[in-house]
Amino acid sequence: MATVSRSLATDPRAVELAKKVDSLAKRKFNGSYDAAFKAYTKGATAGASRDHVHTLLTDANVGGWFSRGFYVSGVMDKFDTNKNGKISWTEFDGNLKELLKPKPAA
Repeated sequence: MATVSRSLATDPRAVELAKKVDSLAKRKFNGSYDAAFKAYTKGATAGASRDHVHTLLTDANVGGWFSRGFYVSGVMDKFDTNKNGKISWTEFDGNLKELLKPKPAA
């Protein structure tokens, strides 16, 4: 399973992004990350491209028209753990779930 780096897991922007994607999955796909991933990748077996991620983040209301490209770049950089230019289902699911894990109280 893909794992999130410690710095990403504690980055409030990354956690907020994950919460917005989670909310989108709940609204449009009955909470199924798998259904959301399949819908946004349009069945591409290689995984999610930059364009797929951009559409997902747009629908999840992540960033604005100016900043969304930076978010896409960050997601591609951190979630694409094998650096093949695509985010696989395993990378997507593992990273999203790790970001959404409750954090221990400080």
